[in-house]
Amino acid sequence: MTGKIRFRRQSSRRLAAWGIAVATLLAGTVAAPPAMASGLVVESVILARGADDPLNPSGRTTKFAGVDTVFAVVRLDGLPKTGVVTGVFSFRGEEFARTSSDMADRRNKTQLAGDTFVTFNVSPAPGTKYLIGTSYLLKVLLDGKVDGSIGFSVLPPKGTFPTKALRSQLVAEDGTVRKVFSPKETVKIQVAADLGMDSWVEATWKVSGKVDPDGTQSATVTKPARNGVLAFAHRPIGGWPVGKHSVSLVIDDRPGGEVSFTVR
Repeated sequence: MTGKIRFRRQSSRRLAAWGIAVATLLAGTVAAPPAMASGLVVESVILARGADDPLNPSGRTTKFAGVDTVFAVVRLDGLPKTGVVTGVFSFRGEEFARTSSDMADRRNKTQLAGDTFVTFNVSPAPGTKYLIGTSYLLKVLLDGKVDGSIGFSVLPPKGTFPTKALRSQLVAEDGTVRKVFSPKETVKIQVAADLGMDSWVEATWKVSGKVDPDGTQSATVTKPARNGVLAFAHRPIGGWPVGKHSVSLVIDDRPGGEVSFTVR
């Protein structure tokens, strides 16, 4: 295997570091739900790259770049004077942004063509990017109750080659490749892959079929590489129990394979 990859080690709580602007996202049209107690009814939600004109948001899309500011324009029926609209954003089921707009505050809304428009936006923190993936979700809440949800994606940078795992193997502390280890050994998985810019890889270690709470590791590529190599190593606190264990990979929000091994 050849090539070197520069990457940032990260914890599984990467999303907590992401910055939030006046927050929100969305896309597509959401069917109007039954009226809430305050009378709030959503006519549509548009996800876009710009929202200077709420009636015609610019760059409507559900696919964004990692550095994009994402705008959501929520159109409410009529001119409500009370009620709260909230957007909750998550990635892989983990919430990373939440924002609300109170209809009692005129600064939080725009009234056009007989309807009310609420605009939110969210951006990555300075110097960071959103992770590549398809598991982004925005939930819209009216007066604290979920009204609907919509998914969206963050794409790899333009011009980068696709990320693809080529092969993987388990290695012991002495450098030997094997699938049988002793309880006190640290087990390492070496992954050879074509890794495109901004790709991320996550390794999750399972002990006797259950995820080790301390066994999730990840890395983000900062220099692309063909047939590059990266590795993740783990030993549970107290050592491995006798039995069968495994390590699974996720690459850019997609399954990247699982390797099993035995401890005797």
